[in-house]
Amino acid sequence: MAVLDKVYKKYGNDLKLEVITKKDTKVVYHLKSKQGDFILFVIPDITPSKFQKYMRSQGVQQRLVKDGFNAAPIEMVYYQDKTIIAVHRKLAGSKNYERNAHTMLITGKLIGKLHRMTTGKEYKKDAPFMPHPNILARLVLALRDTFIKRIPAYFTYFKFRDFPQGICHRDLIIGNVLIDDEDNACLIDYDKHRYMPFVVGIVYFYHKHLKNKKLIKDFLKGYQQELPLTPKEIAYLKENIGEDYL
Repeated sequence: MAVLDKVYKKYGNDLKLEVITKKDTKVVYHLKSKQGDFILFVIPDITPSKFQKYMRSQGVQQRLVKDGFNAAPIEMVYYQDKTIIAVHRKLAGSKNYERNAHTMLITGKLIGKLHRMTTGKEYKKDAPFMPHPNILARLVLALRDTFIKRIPAYFTYFKFRDFPQGICHRDLIIGNVLIDDEDNACLIDYDKHRYMPFVVGIVYFYHKHLKNKKLIKDFLKGYQQELPLTPKEIAYLKENIGEDYL
């Protein structure tokens, strides 16, 4: 592909590409070269505005790397022929891992660490500038310390005002959670991240990507090793997943 010319120029014409995951027209590759192993994203049919949104998600990922979270540092990103090309350093991972009790425990610990790290003031103050599930939530987060907090509680967002909040990944497919043979884990692809109540993100993950009560039980076991659930979160999970998930 002509759009990969810069990649070949940087990493050599003898580099090897192996597909990690493919979804619609987006492809994630394992890039092997003499310089090392990397993750290559090829995302076609992207408008300039969507590219700017993508770059904001990359900024969040780099911030997490700086703060010590196991995300993949960016090596290079460019936009050519309406296609995003992004190369990240490969920290850990295997395309062959399957969802089982052990890998879900590791995934839960990884997401628990993400949530614990992003619940602090430094992330909270930037919340109004991060993507949110809906416009109402964005406005509430931006203005809740003024007159908005007096709006009656029928607004959906206020149901979660006392719940722990921070960055939720919201795209925990197998290809985005990389686990190697030594149980090192890395989280990639923050395109769909949101600043939102953690428990809502967990329920979203269960219904969107998992739908398995045994595995969500293993996930939450690992999650609570990093960030224990509050009584309100437990009640919400029981209501939306079931009584036997813990």
